[in-house]
Amino acid sequence: MLDDSHVRYATQAVKMTAEAGKTVTANLFPDYRGKASSERVGLWVWVGPENMPTTSSGSIYTSVTVGRGNGGGNGVQIIGTDRYKGLRPGWNLCVCESQAYAVGLTVQFRSESGGSIWVDSLIVEPDTPKPVIVFTHDVAPGQVTQDMIDMYQSRGLVFTWDQSNDSNWTADQVAHLLSAGVTDGGVYSGHPEDIDYDTGDWTVVAERMKHVRDIPSLPRASYVASTRNQLGKAYLERLSGDGWPLIRGNYGGGLGLTIDPTYRSVPTIGYEDASTKLDTYVELGAIIVITEHKIVADGEGSGTTQIEVSKWTALLDHVKELVDAGKVECLTMRQLAERYVPHALTAWDAQGD
Repeated sequence: MLDDSHVRYATQAVKMTAEAGKTVTANLFPDYRGKASSERVGLWVWVGPENMPTTSSGSIYTSVTVGRGNGGGNGVQIIGTDRYKGLRPGWNLCVCESQAYAVGLTVQFRSESGGSIWVDSLIVEPDTPKPVIVFTHDVAPGQVTQDMIDMYQSRGLVFTWDQSNDSNWTADQVAHLLSAGVTDGGVYSGHPEDIDYDTGDWTVVAERMKHVRDIPSLPRASYVASTRNQLGKAYLERLSGDGWPLIRGNYGGGLGLTIDPTYRSVPTIGYEDASTKLDTYVELGAIIVITEHKIVADGEGSGTTQIEVSKWTALLDHVKELVDAGKVECLTMRQLAERYVPHALTAWDAQGD
């Protein structure tokens, strides 16, 4: 979990600036001495949202890595290091494997848009936190069927759903959720307008979302589910400024070890990554947020908006095994906010209408 010291000491961080599409390298840790074999190192790095472009261009993307001060190549990126390995706006713990016999440790930064990052501190062999897994479904409350509830609860697991920003649900319409104890939800920030995520005006969408964040008898919605799974400076600053505890986006954007207390964005993965790489993600101690839509009967086909029940329950069975073995915790999005950004969640719940 990101502690206050890294925010407090941010003014002491070293600023690195790169031109668009160019790599800049600095030997920021000249006293580092590598061992006879590689070891893991963590860098606390702050990245502005303007340096996390919403689209990639070939192999050029926002990236942070390490290298040997005495030359000879780069370390191996592990987690939290680029747009495909969980790097997100704000503070990140970027974990790499350094090279053997390194004399000094360089930091390399590259961004397709250019810009700056701030490197705060180096941690040799950082602790691996206990991983958490969160299931989110982009379905309206009325689509949360009893079968869907049962497939989670029979395994001792929990999940979260999110509704569209023009919904108008009543207490009666969500009574089946309350009776089953399924109380956590989010709001999907869908919009008909073509608003730019980096520079656009999100006022209309943000105001519309305020009207659906409160469903009678349920706790206030705990997160935003980003349209198109994109994030950008204007989008993040508007929604985090409104106080939303978590902003889920960047589908397929890997996994991180922390949640930044200012921008509070969390990347998400889909079924394919979860079903093939889950054990690796658990070993890394990652925050694993899995997104799916409807769960349908076998034979109806799996695609971008639905998954066949046999595939999904096989994934749930594996997660249950990991939970029972004490290797991972299964949380709702609200529980994730309680753990990583509790001050934001408390302030959110205390807001007036």
